[in-house]
Amino acid sequence: MMRKTSWLALGALSCLMAIEIVLHILPTPTATRFGQYFDPFVTTYPAGLEFRSSTGWSMLNAQWQRSNQYGFIPDQPFERSPEAVALIGDSLVEQSMLAPSRRLAAILQEERGDAPVYAMGIPGSSLFDYLERIRYAREKLGIETFWIVIERADVRESLCSGGVYTDACMDAKGEIMRVRKPPRGVLHDALAHSSLLQYFLGVLRLSPERILAVFRDSPAVAKAVAADPASRAAALPPAQSRVIDRFLDALDAMKPVKVGLVIDPEVSALRRQEEFADSSLAQMYRRAQQRGIAVVHPWQALARESAETGLEMRVGPYDAHWNPLGNCVIAGEVLATLPAAAIHPDHGSGAGRSAAACVALMAGLRRSP
Repeated sequence: MMRKTSWLALGALSCLMAIEIVLHILPTPTATRFGQYFDPFVTTYPAGLEFRSSTGWSMLNAQWQRSNQYGFIPDQPFERSPEAVALIGDSLVEQSMLAPSRRLAAILQEERGDAPVYAMGIPGSSLFDYLERIRYAREKLGIETFWIVIERADVRESLCSGGVYTDACMDAKGEIMRVRKPPRGVLHDALAHSSLLQYFLGVLRLSPERILAVFRDSPAVAKAVAADPASRAAALPPAQSRVIDRFLDALDAMKPVKVGLVIDPEVSALRRQEEFADSSLAQMYRRAQQRGIAVVHPWQALARESAETGLEMRVGPYDAHWNPLGNCVIAGEVLATLPAAAIHPDHGSGAGRSAAACVALMAGLRRSP
């Protein structure tokens, strides 16, 4: 019996090793090593980290990434500049699935005549994490203009009870809690380099919690709720309303810092009738306007472009992040609406031009049958 068990264990180990080797050859995401490397309350990658990312089980949109000196991707250096704008958010800002030149920050920078736009996006972060990033950018880089991209999960995930944030959250008493993370252990770092673990945990998103959720929740019900805009646009819980107020209070307190908000247009549902398919985004938009905070919701412009061209504005049916065409449309709306740092006269001739990536993209569309 012991001999059979040993052979069985050896066979299983051999299979795992073979899969590990195959996944090292394929474009499986590699270790990202998030941590608070530069500031006690700002999560980033380590400086100069090189890693690979890809989308979904089929590993689409594979990209090599390299972080800059402050731990953000792509590796565009951040330097002090009176013209600089920081673009802050989560994966909608990082856009690791796109080539660097087709990401929103790069398109915005080129359309500003190369006046710097620094992408400070970290996946899995939320509203109070963004405030910590603003503080850090002001202290380290002297930036005084910020554009914040807000997506529909940001309000809910800003609550400490949700557990989906990187550096700060709001507790049940309405207090903002800043979170120091323990240093990563040697074993944790070693396991993070396993392509097999990266595939199951980072790509398939398997975890004990998600596996248990399969048995607790009805997939049919969850799918129906996600597909029904009315259910997503229901009245906002009081705790989430407090999150919005605390966030906007903090932005008000930063004046004369210039802040503009970009509300996620939810490009996977552009053909909807109502402007907002999510009550938290609608409330964020209205309350920001009431306070005189510049805010843009590019839904109409994207819906119009999609109707005219017949093209999607998302990366694909498997990924609702904005694609390059969506970035081009959103960049135009941002530059027309949000506060921007003064552009140096040396950049004046290029300011307001269409980015080369957008020009090439539109030319390709015109040539298409």
